[in-house]
Amino acid sequence: YLDESRDLVLAPGTGLAGRVLQTGESLLIPDLGDDPRILRKSLVRGAGLRGACNFPVTADGRTIGVFAFVGRVVRDADPRMLAALAVIGSQVGQFLRRMRAQEVLGESESRFRSLVELSSDWYWESDASHRLTRVDGRRFPEGAGTPDAWLGLRRWEGPGVNPADPAWAGHRAGRRCRARPQP
Repeated sequence: YLDESRDLVLAPGTGLAGRVLQTGESLLIPDLGDDPRILRKSLVRGAGLRGACNFPVTADGRTIGVFAFVGRVVRDADPRMLAALAVIGSQVGQFLRRMRAQEVLGESESRFRSLVELSSDWYWESDASHRLTRVDGRRFPEGAGTPDAWLGLRRWEGPGVNPADPAWAGHRAGRRCRARPQP
């Protein structure tokens, strides 16, 4: 049964799993018997399968997949089991969405790192008080020390910088203006 079913692809609305994918509602078939929704009846009968349970995997209010189980035992529909399956399907869907979001974030970070690596300059990140929290880049300015030596300092406090230079005074004035709340 598994070998014959492994490559089976179902469109929404086709077969039991396709119907669950289309409607977003669980299906519990206690006895497959001659259910018209079964696609490969001879395969199901040959494997001695009698019952089926299909339930949606949901995320953000959408059905994104289907869990499909078949077995040799006939089971009656149990509302508590169907409720539990809905919760499981939702949790799996949320997990899959989080995993995808983490993948997308990792790809974005990788692209950012790649662009920085291509840069011939250096860059920094600073906190609200203008202290450097990260310093990185391929070519750090000569005579400026090491990137780590700048962590926790403001740009005008770094090694090899003359803070009395008029350009730095203008820079500090601009930083102070941006730090003030606007009326």
